[in-house]
Order: sequence, then structure tokens, then C-alpha cells
Amino acid sequence: VGLREALVGKPARMTVQMVDDMGNAWTNGGDSLELKEAGGGKEGSPRLKQVRVHDMGDGSHDVEYEADREGKMEVEVLVNGFPISGSPFLVEVKRGVKLSMGASAMTRGAIEYIGTQNWTRHFQNPHTTGDVLATMSSAGNSDPSRLTQGPHHDGGDNYTANLPGSWVAVDLKRFRLAPDGYSLRSDAWHPTYYKLRRWRLEGSEDGERWTTLREHRDDASLIKERFSTATWSITGFEGELFRHFRILQTGPNSSGYHCLTCAGLELFGMLVEEDE
Repeated sequence: VGLREALVGKPARMTVQMVDDMGNAWTNGGDSLELKEAGGGKEGSPRLKQVRVHDMGDGSHDVEYEADREGKMEVEVLVNGFPISGSPFLVEVKRGVKLSMGASAMTRGAIEYIGTQNWTRHFQNPHTTGDVLATMSSAGNSDPSRLTQGPHHDGGDNYTANLPGSWVAVDLKRFRLAPDGYSLRSDAWHPTYYKLRRWRLEGSEDGERWTTLREHRDDASLIKERFSTATWSITGFEGELFRHFRILQTGPNSSGYHCLTCAGLELFGMLVEEDE
């Protein structure tokens, strides 16, 4: 990710794995790795700052850097003074809007922001307007648009079939989010049953390869009442942008079943709107 896009003033991270001429991964450390702007940097383009390189001792380096302004820049990656394959890399540095939880768990996040078109209108469900796409792994008693109802709900049930590995997901389409928190809301099905207890929040750019953003095991934060809400922090991804977000149930719910009940998802962090 750090060699394609970055956020202004936020850490962009990547791992560089050394290989030999045959493409075999090196297993020893000790090599020098350097990042710099190609050609010394173009006037008006972003500049690298706070570059940190950590030799992992196994042939790989963890790299972190920040860029000082939005725009495009070419970044060279050098190992022992020589450019790696593909270097220099064109990095697009973007500026986003910071979204932090408001007065309640389901307010002031990405879903509400998109649904109000940057707080300029009354909220409209962004799934209904086509600005995002909400999906569910199977149909129990469900309406995917209930995942993106925003601060309010219609009072209805929303759950998948009783199948292991059930999930609900939201595609932000033209938006990307570097997440630092999220909220969930249970549904109306029963006040004391079927609450999420074991699941993962995952993020993806393409909807196929998923990154675990937070894992939950025996988490009883969603209390036993209708439309209960809870919020969790996410750490370590402040410079990484994702388009798709998924709640993947990894074990039985509070009643021992595999139906996933959810009537609301809200996401917080740094939101970026892509050029159409």
C-alpha cells in the first residue's frame, strides 16, 4: 500500500522482501535500505519526512514514512545503493476528512458522512441512493440496506441464515477509509438472544483479499437488548486505505447459533473520496 498511496501526515507502511536473481527470498539481514524522492523531488510535489527503516534480520525490512502534502511523487527504494525492481514508484498522497464518533455510537462516521453528502443534507441511506453497496452472505430475514441506516433504524429484523461463516459487508465504492474505530448495532429479533460474540472486522481494497482489522472472541459488548450498540477502536491502520469492510462471524452467537444479526455498521477514521 505504501508504494501506491499515502495520506498527508499519516504513516504509510510497507514491507520490502529481498530476493536473489532467481527470485528466492533472502533469509539474512544486514543490507542497507533507503527511501528517497526520485531526482531529489519535483518542485511543489510531496516530500518524504520521518522515514523509518527496520531491518527484521530475515531478509526483509519494515518501512514507514510520511508525506507533507497532497499530490503525486516518485519514490526510489534502494538496497545497498541500487534500486529495487520497479523503482521509482509513483505514490499518490491524498488528504482526507477525519471522522470521529459523535454523541452516540452510530453518528458522525463514514456512513452518515456519505449519506448526508458531507453534512449538506438530511441523511439518506447511501445503499438506497447507490453511493455504497451493502451485502449479506445469505438471506434469513434480511434487508442489506439496514446495515447502512445511519443514526436511526426502521425497527426491523436483519439477520443471515443459520450458517457458519456468515458475514455482512459494505462497499464504500468511490470512498476509501483508513480506519481507527467502528460501531455495530444489533437488530429487533429478540431482546436477549442471538447477539454477536465471535467475529472479525476485515478490510479490503478489492473485496477478495482481506486484512483482519480487529478480532473478537467471547466479546459481550453488544448487550442483550433490542438495537444495542457498541464501539471498538482499531489500531495500526491509520495510514492504510480500504474500500470494503466486512463483519465475518467466526463462531456461534450468544444463543449458540450461526445467524448473524446486525442492523447497523458505522466506520470511523480518515475518509478519502477518490476521483471518479
